[in-house]
Amino acid sequence: MSGPLVQSVDWLALAAPVTLAVAAVLVLLLDAFGGRSGSPAARLLPTTLTLVALVVAAVPAARLWNDPRSTFCTGGALEGPASCSFAVDRFTLVFWGWCSSGPQWWPCSAPRRCPSDARRWGSGASCCSARPPGR
Repeated sequence: MSGPLVQSVDWLALAAPVTLAVAAVLVLLLDAFGGRSGSPAARLLPTTLTLVALVVAAVPAARLWNDPRSTFCTGGALEGPASCSFAVDRFTLVFWGWCSSGPQWWPCSAPRRCPSDARRWGSGASCCSARPPGR
């Protein structure tokens, strides 16, 4: 066995995904145990918490744009190049941004016909969400 037994952890590299994971758990707990309040503020709380988490996660991600980092590395100077399990570079940041914001809007932008039920629900329904408002 060679090399250090304790690895150093670059918390700035892990800050964005850890922030989003903690926020996701909070939103799930809020949804599970928060009850079914009919107030508009209670319905907007999970969405607001998610948007705040995205903004908070974007701060450390923006700091990493010109500073690629990696963590959970093994190997040393005598053993050759380090092999890292987690790396953050520009490609990673672009991929994170794409996954966080891009694909959810693609179904809405695709040309398609609205279901006949969407027209019946009135102006509050869109073709992207084929559910009546308030459900």
